Amino acid sequence: AAQTAQLRGDAAAARASFEARLAKPETRLLGLHGLFVEARRQNAHEAARQFAERAVELRPGLGWAGPALLEYQSAAGEWLDALRTLGANTQAKLIDKTKARRLRAVLTTAQAMALESGEPEEARLLALEAHRLAPELVPAAVLAARLSTRMGDVRRATRIIESTWKLTPHPDLATAYAAVRPGDSAQD
Repeated sequence: AAQTAQLRGDAAAARASFEARLAKPETRLLGLHGLFVEARRQNAHEAARQFAERAVELRPGLGWAGPALLEYQSAAGEWLDALRTLGANTQAKLIDKTKARRLRAVLTTAQAMALESGEPEEARLLALEAHRLAPELVPAAVLAARLSTRMGDVRRATRIIESTWKLTPHPDLATAYAAVRPGDSAQD
């Protein structure tokens, strides 16, 4: 009935049918998925997020809910929650380990960027972890080098930039390298 309503374009009837599924434990996940899809179609992303959260609470390894929740948490800048969700998605085998490692590095870099001005030492440790997880990730390398330079560890900053340059030459790395020792001449 819900799918027929969706095909007819009757969002209200589809929603009502999916809401009716919430009453029974055996159809609750189906109802949540349908409501999630309808909410996304209506660009009601806060509602869609809530449906995904409820589904993850009921069944953490659910194929549609875990990735959707990770997407919403990342978009909202909820880095710790996103990292926990990523871990759960990886454990449930929704994401392969290679991709999960890179995503963890990206999320850790974003978390470090958020902490850079207020907690530079914590941000540096996170950036170094992100660089260890994905040495080819330019933003992680630039941030780790910048924070290491700020803490006076020029040697580490140089090593970080050089190791990433070998994997992924990028203009941001060259700019970061020039800032490591600003007193040097261009030839140096």
